Amino acid sequence: MRRYLGKGAVAVAMTAGSLGIFAGVAVSSAGAAARVPAVVAKTSTWTGTVDTVDSKKDTFTMTVAKKYRVDYSSSTKWTKGSATDLKKGAKATVTGTLSKVTIKATSISI
Repeated sequence: MRRYLGKGAVAVAMTAGSLGIFAGVAVSSAGAAARVPAVVAKTSTWTGTVDTVDSKKDTFTMTVAKKYRVDYSSSTKWTKGSATDLKKGAKATVTGTLSKVTIKATSISI
């Protein structure tokens, strides 16, 4: 009797699996993988020309191959120059992370 029960349980499990009855187990396993923290944004460096400056909002635009908005804050490191040196036509090198067309600056050199 035990031998038949064991074979029958395997057959039922295989049939249930092929019918998708155990699909919920696979989904919950995949759901756990989806909770992995997001990858840290890649830092890059751009060099271009300052187009516009809005010192009240701590932002400026610059053109590299296209126009980017650059956001900076009190935590942004100024490796050469300062925010007062931001003027239209100045050369700027910005290191930071890009999201669409906005660079969040970690360091700026003017």
